[in-house]
Amino acid sequence: MTGVCASQMALTLLGGPNRLNPKNVHQRPTVALLCGPHVKGAQGISCGRHLANHDVQVILFLPNFVKMLESITNELSLFSKTQGQQVSNLKGERLRRAGLGPRPPPSSRSLMV
Repeated sequence: MTGVCASQMALTLLGGPNRLNPKNVHQRPTVALLCGPHVKGAQGISCGRHLANHDVQVILFLPNFVKMLESITNELSLFSKTQGQQVSNLKGERLRRAGLGPRPPPSSRSLMV
């Protein structure tokens, strides 16, 4: 239930129906979620799933843990059925393409004037 309430609040803060209207020419909002292997992490994943179902681009960062709660694995299986992306490290190419990861060093040509 907490995930649904958090997603509704986030949708309102993102602009609500005016911003998320398919006829709107603005780009889709992007939300990055940082979740851990506990109950609050499961609620965050649930929130991300609901946001992804509303056409928000969701990137879920969940590090690899040896043991996860059953609620985490259940929410991850539901989240995997959405358009959301899941990453477990910051070196992923998907994060870089989304503008959220570390940037490659500038080339020598770009430093020349």
